[in-house]
Amino acid sequence: MANSDNVVRAGLTPKFKDVDTLLHMLTYDTNALAQSKYTLDTSKAVQRYAPPSWCDDFSLFAVRLDRNVANRVEVSLDLPSVGLGLCVDGKAIVNAGAEVGFGSNFVLPVGKVTFSLPDGVDACTIFIGT
Repeated sequence: MANSDNVVRAGLTPKFKDVDTLLHMLTYDTNALAQSKYTLDTSKAVQRYAPPSWCDDFSLFAVRLDRNVANRVEVSLDLPSVGLGLCVDGKAIVNAGAEVGFGSNFVLPVGKVTFSLPDGVDACTIFIGT
């Protein structure tokens, strides 16, 4: 729970259970999954998955650099908050400084972040959670 410590319990605990309040709070909407579906578009260098507006605490960016696709060797994006990055393929240079490679995880600052391919590397994929 991103913004709250409040808990309403309904069972499986010796603590106070408030079933009536829990049932009153629940929204029985089966459309939430359909509204949250995301289609992958590999033609873009940066994609952002942002859940529906009722869940604005999280978003996920996919950054794909590839020399063989429209010579995408550098891309910039603006992060709305501090980001946690994970390189899942290849190598990249972050903000003209640190080189990250497969398996690297790293913290990114709020604001503009630039990724570029180093010489000799053809592609890189990085995911960033904010």
